Parts: sequence; structure tokens; C-alpha cells
Amino acid sequence: MKDECPLFFAVPFSSPNTAKLPAYAGVSMFNAPTLRLSLMLSPLVVFGAGLGLWVNRKMNDVLFGKIVYAVTFVLGWYLAIIAGRELWVMGV
Repeated sequence: MKDECPLFFAVPFSSPNTAKLPAYAGVSMFNAPTLRLSLMLSPLVVFGAGLGLWVNRKMNDVLFGKIVYAVTFVLGWYLAIIAGRELWVMGV
């Protein structure tokens, strides 16, 4: 699996996200501050991808997968809690 092209695995995830862009534009989610922040943070995406590739090549596949799933699970719950708190404050 480590010898597979990473792009092969990225396309199924990036395609649906790219399809969402017109809807985001339709509700005016793109503005100057948002785009500026995205540009400022974009080097972190490249760094994170490189770090993930390096760690993946050094680590056992099963352990790497478990760590990725655990971090994704924890961050998902964190985002859900933050969103719920904001909705509660807004009275929704």
C-alpha cells in the first residue's frame, strides 16, 4: 500500500469537496479575509502532507491507520461540540 500513488487515494476525497465550492460561493462564504487566511495557511497543508507521507513510510501501516482514525474521531467530536455550543448560544 505504501508504494501506491497517493493521488489515487486523494481523488475520491477531493472530488466531492470540489463539488461543494459553487454552493459555498452562493452563500458568500468566500470573501477577502477568508481567502487571505487560506493563502496564509496553505503552506501548512504542504508541510502536513509531507509530514504525513514521511510518518507513513516510517511507521507500520496498521498503527498509522489506527492513529489517523483516532485523531479524526477526536477532532470530529471536538468540532461537533464547538458547533453545538455555538448553536446553543445562538438559540437555535
